[in-house]
Amino acid sequence: MKRKWELAWRGLKGQPWMNLLIVVQLVITFFISISCISIFQEKYAGYAAIETLSAGTGTVFFHHGIVKQDGMFVQDSSELEEMLPGSTFVSCYSVMAEVNFGEEKLPLEVRAYDQEIIDAYRPRMEEGQWLEDCDGEEILHVVVSQGSGLQVGDRLDLESAIPVDPGIENVHLPAVVSGVLDADAYVPGFQVGDPERRDSSWLFQSANPEYGSNQLLLINESELLRVKENLGCLVISGEMGNLTWMSRPADMMESQKKAQDDMLGMMLQSVEMEVDFQELRENTEFSFREDMLQIVPVFLVALLVTFLSEISAGAIAARTQMYRYGIYQLCGLSVKGCLGIHVRGSGLLTGIAFVLAVLGAWGMERFGWAVGGTVIRLGWMQAAGGLLVAAVNLAIACWIPLRIIRDRSVYETLYKEK
Repeated sequence: MKRKWELAWRGLKGQPWMNLLIVVQLVITFFISISCISIFQEKYAGYAAIETLSAGTGTVFFHHGIVKQDGMFVQDSSELEEMLPGSTFVSCYSVMAEVNFGEEKLPLEVRAYDQEIIDAYRPRMEEGQWLEDCDGEEILHVVVSQGSGLQVGDRLDLESAIPVDPGIENVHLPAVVSGVLDADAYVPGFQVGDPERRDSSWLFQSANPEYGSNQLLLINESELLRVKENLGCLVISGEMGNLTWMSRPADMMESQKKAQDDMLGMMLQSVEMEVDFQELRENTEFSFREDMLQIVPVFLVALLVTFLSEISAGAIAARTQMYRYGIYQLCGLSVKGCLGIHVRGSGLLTGIAFVLAVLGAWGMERFGWAVGGTVIRLGWMQAAGGLLVAAVNLAIACWIPLRIIRDRSVYETLYKEK
């Protein structure tokens, strides 16, 4: 076994330039597969979230708040559900809070999400975890955008951004950073888009200030309510704002729908966008298919061209090894043994190329070596794609020499390949 690996390595050293060409082609092949899978994941994450949040019948709308008859803003979706029985609401919240980091005030936009949004969509993370409900009793677990300068484990405190009435204690809410968003992450939130595209592109905004966004601090709404109650801090309010999904049962009577629409219309402040669930799902599915039809063929053609080039280089490399394999057969090694040496050599080249491709992808993912960012990811799907490419490459590596020597005697191989 060890001897075969030594012979495989010796054969590789005898053709350095040809093997370098094969490694370069394999690196390109691996990188194409990683990129293709990464783009699919990025697009599919938004598509799947919309399919989940917009199931059934209902409407999603962008607004600046919902005001009750007493002039106060609605602070929780469950409160609105009590006012409009039968309808279900899932929302984003604008939290009226200032963020302190030690003695420094941070210019962060504080936003909270209902649990359904948190479960449906997970943005790309630089470090730490997304908004998991940690059952915290007296501390918030928050996620911040990368440009905030904060790291996982940093301690913050939140105070009301609205002046507190005299005689009311301004209790601060303690918080800990549990996650930092990737520089190119998208988060649920309204984004001005093409008015002709009433799809998911309206519902996710960049967390990167370079694209016009504010620095963000994100909170789990249920955890915010629990910690506020446990600490007795009622001065920090999270008001329904930005995006809200309103679901209704299919059998709700039209008269009840109209009454609720009229009531909600009087309470909503500055509705700038409203899309029916079915239209949103259909448009998002159409956009997803269009994106894939534009991207996937390009990658498949590039992958095919690279594979064909690699097969040509592999065939040349295999033929130059045939005389060596003829000598091995003359010394008693079987055809299977010769194939084993060739596959080991190809396996070494494949392993080197895979490591180089992963390092390149990691560099792009970690440092964003691309104009306008990158969607490169590394995960189990990319690993599976790499293993598939490696398996195809090794199958080709086994097939090429087999085609050459399977019908030849040892003497024919030595004579023809000399």
